[in-house]
Amino acid sequence: MTKMDEYRVALIVPLFCEQQDFSDMVVEYLGFGYIASYLRNKEILVDIIDPFVQKLTSEEVVARVLHGNYNLLGFTLMSSDYLNGMQKILNQLPIDFISNVHIMVGGYYPTFQKQKLFTVEPRINSLIVGEGEVTIAELVDRLRTKEDLRGITGLIYTEGNDIVTNKSRALMSEEELDRLPLPARDHIDTIIKNNGSIQILSSRGCFGQCTFCAVNVFYDEQPGRKWRSRSPESVVKEIEELVSNYNITYLHFSDEEFVGPGKRGKERARKIAELILKKNINIRFSMYCRADSVEAQTFEILKQAGLDSVFLGVEFGVQKLLDYYKKGITLEQIKKALFTLESLKIKIKIGYIMFEPTIDLDSFRENLKFCYENTKFTLRRVVSQLAVYPNSKAYWTLHSEIEMDEQMSFDRLFGDHYKYKFKHKKTNFLYRILKECLGVISPSKKYLEILKETSLGKREIMIKDWATDVYKMIDAIAATLILETNLSEENFNKYCSYFKNELLLWDSDKHKLAVVNQKRR
Repeated sequence: MTKMDEYRVALIVPLFCEQQDFSDMVVEYLGFGYIASYLRNKEILVDIIDPFVQKLTSEEVVARVLHGNYNLLGFTLMSSDYLNGMQKILNQLPIDFISNVHIMVGGYYPTFQKQKLFTVEPRINSLIVGEGEVTIAELVDRLRTKEDLRGITGLIYTEGNDIVTNKSRALMSEEELDRLPLPARDHIDTIIKNNGSIQILSSRGCFGQCTFCAVNVFYDEQPGRKWRSRSPESVVKEIEELVSNYNITYLHFSDEEFVGPGKRGKERARKIAELILKKNINIRFSMYCRADSVEAQTFEILKQAGLDSVFLGVEFGVQKLLDYYKKGITLEQIKKALFTLESLKIKIKIGYIMFEPTIDLDSFRENLKFCYENTKFTLRRVVSQLAVYPNSKAYWTLHSEIEMDEQMSFDRLFGDHYKYKFKHKKTNFLYRILKECLGVISPSKKYLEILKETSLGKREIMIKDWATDVYKMIDAIAATLILETNLSEENFNKYCSYFKNELLLWDSDKHKLAVVNQKRR
């Protein structure tokens, strides 16, 4: 390729650290890592610009874009926040520059908002739906030779005043995933320097059908198997290279679900562990998985290979809620998974939701009890609330059952979501009380004192006693509200005044809580 033929691509993650605490977990965007390595194999010049990781301001990003003399700017848009970041960059670029560069977007947000995005941001020239490696490579080939873009599957693009939607591109097969070059790690040194998380992707997609999640809907947009795995040999080869080239000692598998479905998924997971042990790779790692993926034989060898921590999607401690959202697991499976992981001394992080739009007070008490008896009981978890995401199946189910905002909202915790009112007024009453009152013991003086205990055994007993006290006070409020008929603001204020006083009195070092005394009598 001659200098004249060089085609330059900038892949930009439009998320900035200016308004965020950089101590947040810093990670590479593996999607662009895969795309960059795929394009570079085709002799296309690619730079990855990641403002959050590189601590760049929008002005610094603009300077790099202008200096790079790029032909194509590709933006990943995971939420409306990313869209705002992209527009912040584009607004600072000269008009003549924008008119001579191709602007492309991809990711979850464009895939779901493809009908609106060209109107919201008319400077976009094309939109990738679904997985992007092959589609972007074909797009660059056509742009470089000034050919028509029709026929590039997985692409939506503008042609004059028209928006042209090509056919969907099938999801990559497992064989195609194995043939992909390993992802570029352009910013890994910065990640390591900032104590960030080094990630690896051993599979794509999710086989679950949870209706509150938009991931399975994203993969429903394209034909093909929704969950596909790389071979154990390919995964372990990448681990070897990360350990050898960068002295990595800890990895996080960012798969939506690491183990995978059925017997085949467990066999693959065990094979990965066996290869790590056979090659004597010194690595520790964490993963996400479902409760029904946990069984002793598989997780024993994963533990031997370095498994340190599991994020387990429990979600609810009420069977009818698990069924309503099509989680596809039972409470017994959850308890068994927790027992297995605890027995193997594998750290557990739990996804748990206390409030969801249709929950009544009886179900809340059941959910609260399961949380108290089976998970780490925290004040934050007590007021956790289900986020209703755009295009999720739950959105369409709940839309006719509850009052929901027409316009999406955004925040750092939930991303883009719809605010709603609980179906049951008493649930809303309780939720407001807990949100209003629990802050008076956050942080809890008692809990801070417990953390000073040097004996680990004593500390665990004291933490459990602390959780018991908090659980009983919250459950008592919920039980009282079941019989309450006065849901006025005046009565709300009375409940809050009483509950705050009770919490503060309990949290005082000088006070012995009544429920504790009653329990021990």
